[in-house]
Amino acid sequence: MVDIFTSVKEGVEITSVVEYFGIEVNSSGKANCPFHSDKSPSFVVDKKNNTFKCFGCGEGGDAVNFVSKLKGIPMLDAAKLIAAAFNISYDDNECSIKPKTSTVTEYIKKCMLDIGNTNYFEGRGLSKATIRKFCLGYDEYRNAVVVPYSSKLQYYQTRGTVDKVFFKPKKEDAGAEPLFNVEGLSLKSKEPIFVVESPLCAMSIYQSGGNAISTCGTAGWRKIIDIIKESKPLGGFILCFDNDEPGIKAQDLLLAELAKLQIKCVVQNIAGSCKDPNELLMKAPKKLEINIKDAKLALRRKYASAKDSFDARELQEQNIEPPEWIVKDVLPIGLALLCAPSKIGKSWMMLQLGLAVAKGKEFLDFKTNKCSCLYYALEDSKARLQDRMNKMLRGSEAPSDLHFVLKADSTDKGLLDKISDELKTFPNIKLVIVDTLQKVRGKSSRNESLYSTDYAEMGALKEFADKHKICLMFVHHLRKQADDADVFNMISEVLPSWVHLILYSLLQRRKELTIVQHCR
Repeated sequence: MVDIFTSVKEGVEITSVVEYFGIEVNSSGKANCPFHSDKSPSFVVDKKNNTFKCFGCGEGGDAVNFVSKLKGIPMLDAAKLIAAAFNISYDDNECSIKPKTSTVTEYIKKCMLDIGNTNYFEGRGLSKATIRKFCLGYDEYRNAVVVPYSSKLQYYQTRGTVDKVFFKPKKEDAGAEPLFNVEGLSLKSKEPIFVVESPLCAMSIYQSGGNAISTCGTAGWRKIIDIIKESKPLGGFILCFDNDEPGIKAQDLLLAELAKLQIKCVVQNIAGSCKDPNELLMKAPKKLEINIKDAKLALRRKYASAKDSFDARELQEQNIEPPEWIVKDVLPIGLALLCAPSKIGKSWMMLQLGLAVAKGKEFLDFKTNKCSCLYYALEDSKARLQDRMNKMLRGSEAPSDLHFVLKADSTDKGLLDKISDELKTFPNIKLVIVDTLQKVRGKSSRNESLYSTDYAEMGALKEFADKHKICLMFVHHLRKQADDADVFNMISEVLPSWVHLILYSLLQRRKELTIVQHCR
């Protein structure tokens, strides 16, 4: 006579057991899962292997697993219940050979001692160091490998080495099922965390140079959201679920939730044409290492800032948008300066620029892109502005897209906040002219040199212009001391040199004026 578990597995079909306990299976072997709220059939019966699997909640196993889970009874009692229902004979003496352990931890430790009795994990590509790292074991009674979920040895799953049936302890014995390798979910680490379905895949990634956690089934991704709601991981996530329909569906759901929480995340197929990372580890371990490195680089590139490095090949292949021009080939989006001596007509020129851009007319024979303009005429009155504007318009109607301001705070006391408010009110504003820079300059710190203060101020102005995708243009005076050799040396010496390193000159059209601009 054989033991009850073998008798049940060999003596009755899984479909018969499932239907006997009230679950209706359709012709495709599918049913609504009894273990979770299931509106569309996700419970599948595998007649060939005599097992079941739910692709919604992740439950699976053989007939005994099914009845044990459905009735909430121990495995042995479930086997006896099936045997009685289907008149299956077994040797009652064989029902007591299961090793007795008082706790889950003691059971796992016993199985760890027996790990030498199987080479299953080596066959799946795992090294002895990885096997020791994750405290893997072997259950001789079940003929199954044992995978603890953490080094605390408080939860585990087994996988039959012959029948491939999964088993997990009851909630009252081991608590709720956690994520596998939740210890690897280091929220303060800058290393990205790979998210996979299977513990074998998580261990494969660890062995190949990555840090991974497993959801232990497609439904487990929700546990990740519960953990990170209080604290965002610095390293972000790389999602690489199985390359099948349930895996892709669960992956998309997790990706959407991570996006809502503004968590750094990419989806990366590190398994290539294989089903999952463990399969690739068995076939081409070096390729898995390369794919893991590429996945880390993909996450870094997606969320790279100006402070992060990039290589020449990456720059060469990058699709960079061309500059957006306010005045074609003269004035782009970014920070710009108009520098010229006093009383030479800078304000006239800026009013002419504002009118041209607001009307979409040419400026000094250059084409403009029509947009709204905000002009801080800080050295003018309404009367003088009106007089000058009417002289330029020569009887034509003034554009409503040109806005004026006569008073302004300094850059360190709210100027940029006020400009932000104007941009919200008039979102079509793309050109902001401030006449003059000196009127809005912030005060320097006692402990800082003028150069340091100006450098920081120009940097903040450029960052503001780039962020809002506007041209922020300031009118500035040249030094009175002439320099015939280099006109740019006449710009105030306290301005950072990088402001006027990249420039366009209008000297050929107006030799007494120079527009100096800092492109992005």
